[in-house]
This record gives sequence, C-alpha cells and structure tokens, in this order.
Amino acid sequence: MNDLVKPNLFIVGTGKAGTFSLHEYLSQHPDIYMSPNKEPNYFGRDLRFNVPSMTKEEYLAIFGEAGGSLYRGEASVSYLLSRNAAAEIRAFNEDSKIIIIVRDPVEVMYSRYSQNLKTGIETLKPFSRALSAEAPRKKGLGVPAGVTCDDWLFYREWVKYSEQIERYLSRFPRTEVFVAVYDDLKDDPVKLYADLTTFLGVSNDPMPHFGKVNANKNVRSTFITRMARGRIRFSREIARVVLPSRSLRRSVADLLQGMNSVEAPRKPLSRELEQSLRQELEGEITYLEKILERDLSHWKADRARPEIG
Repeated sequence: MNDLVKPNLFIVGTGKAGTFSLHEYLSQHPDIYMSPNKEPNYFGRDLRFNVPSMTKEEYLAIFGEAGGSLYRGEASVSYLLSRNAAAEIRAFNEDSKIIIIVRDPVEVMYSRYSQNLKTGIETLKPFSRALSAEAPRKKGLGVPAGVTCDDWLFYREWVKYSEQIERYLSRFPRTEVFVAVYDDLKDDPVKLYADLTTFLGVSNDPMPHFGKVNANKNVRSTFITRMARGRIRFSREIARVVLPSRSLRRSVADLLQGMNSVEAPRKPLSRELEQSLRQELEGEITYLEKILERDLSHWKADRARPEIG
C-alpha cells in the first residue's frame, strides 16, 4: 500500500460538535490534504449501515490527489460511535493521528435529533418520544424506512464519551490523540487551530478562514423532507416516472429540501428533560474533566443556564 496515499489523520467525532468545521480549517493548510468526501465511513463495520460498504480501493482513491502532503486526513463522526473503528484504524495505519472533539452531551443529543429531522430519518416528535423509542429501535422495531444507519437514532450512544475515548487511548499513544472541546472552537478558533497545528507538528501560518459551518436549520414538514430524500417508497417510484433524469430528480429534491427548511434556532428543550439528561450523563462529564484536566461543571445539572435550543 502506498504510504503517500494511505490516510494518517482522522477526525473521528463526536457528531454535531464541529468535526466538519475542523475538516474545513485543516483542509486549507498547505501540508494537509483532507478528503473531498467528508464522511467516507470506511471503518466501523459494526454499525448498522443500510448502504453498500466502500471497498479499500474506493477508499484509497479518495486520497489519490494528496501528492506529497504530510497528512492525508478525513472526518467521519461514525468512528467515535463505532465500537470497532479505533482498532480497525490502528490495524490500517498505526502511525495515525486522532482528533476528537466533544461538546456538552445534552446539546449533542438534541442537535443530532434536529439533524435527523432535517434529513428525514427521524419521524418522532418531540425529542422525548424519540428518546423513549431507543430501546425498541435497537431491536429493529419502529425504525423509519430509508434510514442510512440505524445507529444514528440511538441518541444516548452518541455521548458515551468514557467508552468512546478510551477505545482510542487504549490503542494509540496519548501523544497521538488530541481531544478538543466545542466551546473552544466556537469561542476562540484561532487558539484551538494553533493547538491543533502544534499537535500535528506543522506551522499555524497561514491561518484559515474561520467561517460559520453547518448552521442549524429547522424543517417545516418531515413528510416533505422524507419525500424529497426518497425515504418514502411511492415517492421514489413516482419521481422515476415523472423525472426520468437522475440529475433532474436530484435538482428537484434539493429545491424541495431548500424550500422546506429555514435557518433558525431549534425549539428549546424543556427544563425538566434537560436536567434529567444532565443527571443521567454526569459520569461522562466527570470523565472528560479528568482526562482534559478542565472544569466542565457548567455542563452538569442544577446550574442556572438558558434552555437548550
């Protein structure tokens, strides 16, 4: 295998915590080639994807234009969710650098739920109903048709930080794993970028353009979203008859999706549900405080804070 093509930098998650912002910023560095396919999901074969797996040849082809870049990287948030991805990446390239970014776990869960509504793979409202459906969905009950990966619907699994991070720390030297906090990306991206480039051993000059990435969008109708994305069988069949051209179907779907969404803050969580989740997840936050040597008590319950939206 050509080491000048083989990736050696992985942004593994968590989801909804700025992984793709980091991807965009690092892609602007002259010594770093970031995959144009932002989420290849090549590793983590334990996850329940309902789409064909990428072959090794297809995966390596993503990095075919990396040239002599010092780093060849990609970002797939499934790699932190997966129980197997850390071991698979280690076996693939033991010299890899790992970047993990974490966020207030309640915000991650609610943001993932909102994303699932936007993409049409979630059908339950409000969030409390989707949380209650996790157990039966893990048994294959009540999973909406057309879901790319069933695990996307298991919201608590996204924030089991202690298990997730330990999987990487047990397989890679601590010096090869960088754990960032979303608050820093939001509040001081310049410093976080400088810390990242120091971790990678490259210059932080020139600085990238720090723009707003993946702003929240609310959908007006989940039915229209699912129809536009072909997650309803009859809509796919009708679209193929009315619009024989695949590119035209995609253009119409994009138009419908755009008309059906609006950039706006998401509806706040109820105080009761928020506090309940914070109590449930306090152990995960305490774990992060220990490995980061940082006070994250503002993520815990019984603190005066605005409702999550």
